[in-house]
Amino acid sequence: MAFTDDTEALLLAYAYDELPAPDALLFEQRMNADAALRAEVEGIRASRALFGRDAPGSATRPGRAGPTYRP
Repeated sequence: MAFTDDTEALLLAYAYDELPAPDALLFEQRMNADAALRAEVEGIRASRALFGRDAPGSATRPGRAGPTYRP
C-alpha cells in the first residue's frame, strides 16, 4: 500500500521508537483503525529483528566495521 510522505515518516519514526510518547500514542490509535498501517510497522520491526537494530547504514558509520561475509 502506498502511504503519503508524512505517513511514511511517522511510520518509520514509530517503528524505530523515535516518536515522542504523545505522538506515539496518537499513531497507535491510528494503527488500530488501519490494518495496512499496522502490518507495515510489524514488517519493519520484523526486518529489524532479523537484521539487527542498527543494520541499515551500520557499515557507513565512522568507527564501525561493516558486515563480513563468511561462507
